[in-house]
Amino acid sequence: MAVSDFMSQNLITVTPDAKINEVLDLMKKNKINQIPVLENKKLIGLITRRDIAAALPSPATSLSVYEVNYLISKATIADVMQTTVPTIAPKAQLEAAIKMMRDQNISVLLVADQDQVEGIITKNDIFDAFLQIAGYDLNDSVFLRIKVVKDNKGIIAKLGEILAQNDFLILNMVVVRHNQEKILELHLKGSQVAELNQALVAANFQIEELRSNE
Repeated sequence: MAVSDFMSQNLITVTPDAKINEVLDLMKKNKINQIPVLENKKLIGLITRRDIAAALPSPATSLSVYEVNYLISKATIADVMQTTVPTIAPKAQLEAAIKMMRDQNISVLLVADQDQVEGIITKNDIFDAFLQIAGYDLNDSVFLRIKVVKDNKGIIAKLGEILAQNDFLILNMVVVRHNQEKILELHLKGSQVAELNQALVAANFQIEELRSNE
């Protein structure tokens, strides 16, 4: 799984001379919290709602509303943007993006090839990727969960053979590890659930769950 498989390519960008109030309006209109800053199509920074909030006068300021609005109207993104921007390559593994976000405690990564921005990936994109990988939205499928206490060679081949014999197709499969055990979770396409259950039990598979997703 590459970052490019799940990143958003519909980028909204600004230039460093953009006014803060204009950028705030852009964020509000598009329901986003961060915008890459480009100059001559090259990445030079990132501006977030938090950056802007930190740069604005405190509510306890003695400035009048008019004075605050005047300052906002004159200030540019170059005054408050982040200039050190974490990036990741589009061909990098999705897992690498997740680890970078966790290690740096950030919720967004710009996807760039050298200085050329190709997309953006956020925590919400990661959540969407997990739901897709897990097959959460696969309706009209059969969900199978098997516990593998001893991981013998050929177990996947054996399972695949039983599924084929019972006219089931594998839509997706996830392997979850718990200490020495493995859990196989599969979404399948097929209809003979009772017959599949019998075949798996006869082959000594330990079924934790087998049901149809309507």
